[in-house]
Amino acid sequence: MKKILFVSSDGGRTGAPWILLNLVNWLQRHHAVEAEVVLMRDGSLRQDFEQLATTHTWIPTDWEKPERLHRRLRKVLLQRNNSDPGVWLQQILASAKPDIIYLSTLVLGKYLADLPHQACPRIVSHVHELLPSLRQLATDAQVQTQLDLSHAVISCAPCVQQGLMSNYRLAAAKCHIIPEFILADTEQPAGAESSSSPIASFDPETTWPQLQEALKEGLPIFGIGGNPTQRKGFDLIPLFLQACRRQFGDQRFLFVWIGCTQGSAAHAALAWDLEKMNLRDQMLLIPSVPMHSFRRLLSHLQVLTLLSREDPFPLVVLEAGLQQVPTVCFRGSGGIADLASRGAASAVDYLNLDAFAAAVHGFCLQPDRAHAVGSRCRRLILEELQINTVAPRIAEVLLGEAADLPLAALTPRQS
Repeated sequence: MKKILFVSSDGGRTGAPWILLNLVNWLQRHHAVEAEVVLMRDGSLRQDFEQLATTHTWIPTDWEKPERLHRRLRKVLLQRNNSDPGVWLQQILASAKPDIIYLSTLVLGKYLADLPHQACPRIVSHVHELLPSLRQLATDAQVQTQLDLSHAVISCAPCVQQGLMSNYRLAAAKCHIIPEFILADTEQPAGAESSSSPIASFDPETTWPQLQEALKEGLPIFGIGGNPTQRKGFDLIPLFLQACRRQFGDQRFLFVWIGCTQGSAAHAALAWDLEKMNLRDQMLLIPSVPMHSFRRLLSHLQVLTLLSREDPFPLVVLEAGLQQVPTVCFRGSGGIADLASRGAASAVDYLNLDAFAAAVHGFCLQPDRAHAVGSRCRRLILEELQINTVAPRIAEVLLGEAADLPLAALTPRQS
């Protein structure tokens, strides 16, 4: 039985941690592996990871206010080297003695200078980032450190691998392109809410009267789910809705964004713009919701509007596609644009909001065409992008024979 240490940059309910959670669950059910998990930052999925495997979560100490720490507790934390996440990770490695280290993103290089030679077994990095995000979260030197230490590198889309090979010293022999995956209709995700829990009674249709009214009147409804960030194109919404109003004319429509909390800075900034542009009635902002409610909301969309400037392989597109909802995206923004060449999505020129609005309007005017594109996307997902199809390919890379330690491996840093 091989022991695998899975390291994640965080435990948040976003793409890479969700992929990791369900991958760990799948591997334990299909292979003789012992799993241990490290979260370099806390998040809402931590308890789900803890249900699957021994989980270590880095929670930094607030040394700025030592008076709040009991003297004895402070001494214990000092003994654990709790002031340095790299040293903390090194201690876990020394204790766990894994056969394989799986690094779930390419932004972990800043912690890897603490890896001693004897603690470096087979290392596999799984990359879900394009260059703009990568360079916001790590330096080029940190990325290169992680790539040099990795015996294999999995990229979630061709554009991700191309970016790595063009900008870093990455040997083609290390590279594997394996797409993201989704769970089958009948498969329960790891950590999913029980049908008997209070949260399972959540009813998205009646919670937001604006959505209920749009459904009752048969208005065109389109939108997206994700963090309200510039990378996801959240700031493009006012101009996009203005372009939609030109396309739809007098016909009312509703644009929905799932994942923006009322009272947040992003919510306040968008509300100001929409009020000034007289677009507030055509926009519904919904906070993050449980997965089953998220899927129900997606099922009401006629079009998924992926406004992302860059997004390697967003899972929301697969969730929508599974429900035969077609996607419109920008060319050059990531791997989803590749679906357009297979008739499973629609791609328009980068940041051309008029073309984007026209594509959305076209799908709303031609529901048969929207259904055909959505059906092709669903068929592609079921044939190629389900966990039982993709996870074996990841396992093959992950469980491969260990190679010699790369020459770029660093000596341990003294704590």
